[in-house]
Amino acid sequence: MKNLHKIDLSVLEKFLEATKDLVLVTNNKGDIISYNDNAPSILELDATKLYQKNIFDLLTTRAKQDNRNKIEDFINKKSSMSDTAEVLCGNGLIKYFDMTAVFLEDNIIISAKNVTDRISIQVELETLSYKDSLTGLYNRNYFVEVIPSFKSVKNLPLSITVLDINDLKLINDAFGHSVGDKTIVEVAQIIKNNIPSRSYAMRIGGDEFVVIMPNSSDDEINNMKNNILATLSNKKINSVHVSVALGTYNIKTIGGFDNGYNIADTRMYRQKQLIKHEYRLGILNDIMEHLFDISPIDKKISEGVKNACIVIGKQLGFKPEKINQLSLLGYYHNIGKIILDESLLNRLDINDDEKEDYMMFANKSYSLFSSSKELFSLARDAELVFENYDASGISQSLANEDIPMFARILKIAIAINRLEIKGESRQEILLYLQKYKGTKYDPYLVDVASGLV
Repeated sequence: MKNLHKIDLSVLEKFLEATKDLVLVTNNKGDIISYNDNAPSILELDATKLYQKNIFDLLTTRAKQDNRNKIEDFINKKSSMSDTAEVLCGNGLIKYFDMTAVFLEDNIIISAKNVTDRISIQVELETLSYKDSLTGLYNRNYFVEVIPSFKSVKNLPLSITVLDINDLKLINDAFGHSVGDKTIVEVAQIIKNNIPSRSYAMRIGGDEFVVIMPNSSDDEINNMKNNILATLSNKKINSVHVSVALGTYNIKTIGGFDNGYNIADTRMYRQKQLIKHEYRLGILNDIMEHLFDISPIDKKISEGVKNACIVIGKQLGFKPEKINQLSLLGYYHNIGKIILDESLLNRLDINDDEKEDYMMFANKSYSLFSSSKELFSLARDAELVFENYDASGISQSLANEDIPMFARILKIAIAINRLEIKGESRQEILLYLQKYKGTKYDPYLVDVASGLV
């Protein structure tokens, strides 16, 4: 049936003049022979340069490579095609067009709508899905989905380096997750700054990173490792030394990626196990130094309580090993104060309204002691620093000999040291101990300590 409502050609001409879309006509080889008025400005090209320019030359190199088969099929079959085209415009910027191309007799007619804004958002979202929001490195999604493409002979030898921040949990426990996050960001930047430009750094877990280096030599791997470790050796956050354990493997045969990753991960873990005890006590010392920086009086307390514990332990006839344990308890007992508000630090006396907040540090001391091989067995003693001999302490649950001996000694050592720092005389200290004998303090230990004051 004849179309009685066929579009008037003059209407189409007006549409072509008004539309903001791109309309091009080419010969069967793709050379542009006509276009609508908006085409030059849309493509950022002078009209004289647009005429007879081949349509396929407008595409970026990547677009031509990715769509070569589709374009050849379109031309050979003289059919139609619709696609999103990536176009390199005259100003050097890339624009994206949803375009439809059809053969009409011996010409190709192309209609294209600028969708650059939409594609840019899409590309940004895809990029975000592969980027770690905290560090800016690639994330685990990238490692799982993209890195498998590296499993080809052209990338061999391919090195895998697995890195893990030592005791990030301890840093979080002591200073909070904001400092932990800062540590992660600093380590990520150091990794990024010390790997070759062709390498790929990823954060694949909370404190774990992976570096993939295509076409790597053993010397390059060693240089990268040494540079990262050397930079970290000078890095401190809140007075805490930051370090990583790492393991590497250089894959030299096709098909060895998964096994290479497992070997690198195992090497990292073994290194972590070798250094963790020594490093962990080092972190605790760093935490103490930071506490001393913000609360100088706590340095006097730590050293004074340690010495008092040693003297009491010797008077009780403890063996050297036991005295050493007691001295560690005395020195580190106040490490949990690192979590307190600075208004509660650098002071000897706390008023009743502040006591509940102040006493929170005992639980944190327990947590930090528990993280260390050297201090683990003393964690309970540090936690019970506020228990009283007559069960009138904070928990109301322990009394007399139910409170561990070390905790009872620590409590008296703290009291003596506090009074000494305040400048109390020997007689005043003795009177204080006698006043609370059998209530706050173990009567037997009061008698032992009184002979030492």
